[in-house]
Amino acid sequence: MKLLVMAASLKANDGEIVIIEKSSSELKQIANTIGAEYLIDEKSISDYFNKLVPEFVKRNKSKHQLLNEGKNESEIYKLMQINKPVYIFIADMNIFLKSIYYPENNISAMNPFFENIFEKGFLHNIFFFACINTDESASLSSFRAYNIFTSYKTGVHLGGYLSAQRVFAFQNINFNDMSKSMKKGLGLVPSSEDESIAQTIVIPLFGEGNR
Repeated sequence: MKLLVMAASLKANDGEIVIIEKSSSELKQIANTIGAEYLIDEKSISDYFNKLVPEFVKRNKSKHQLLNEGKNESEIYKLMQINKPVYIFIADMNIFLKSIYYPENNISAMNPFFENIFEKGFLHNIFFFACINTDESASLSSFRAYNIFTSYKTGVHLGGYLSAQRVFAFQNINFNDMSKSMKKGLGLVPSSEDESIAQTIVIPLFGEGNR
């Protein structure tokens, strides 16, 4: 639901939206509605990101040039807005990681590219959003791309049961509340000043009439 709301809200932006969804079609209709590129298998993922490589290389060079000029992160972010934003939504991180590490149909493994873009893609105006099932965190930690992606400690935790997840380490949550569920529509995000401080946010529902 959160990915659906975010994808819909970005429709008004002058950016490129990509949705990766294998083994499901929950986001297909919203992809068609907002004109997003919809990737459903290893070949379509490989083809799209092969096309993205030259753009990523160009932006990487621009970023390093700005760093060499002594620009700080805030200045680089503003200057990199000259590049069209790219928003990439991954419907299921578990399925996605298996697709890029162990692709089918003679597609070459794609993990080196994604490890690189997750690690070095900061300030490129290319944004990744992914749904992660906390029950799968232990097995996903064997993938380097997953560890790099979650190392930024950004995102929203939904559903409660904080004791079952390993991405965030919120220190300001009462011990008794760590194993409780959260109401639908509420999420926890780390504070911008201190990633160990949880802040509660309200996530708007994407109405049935808008689907």
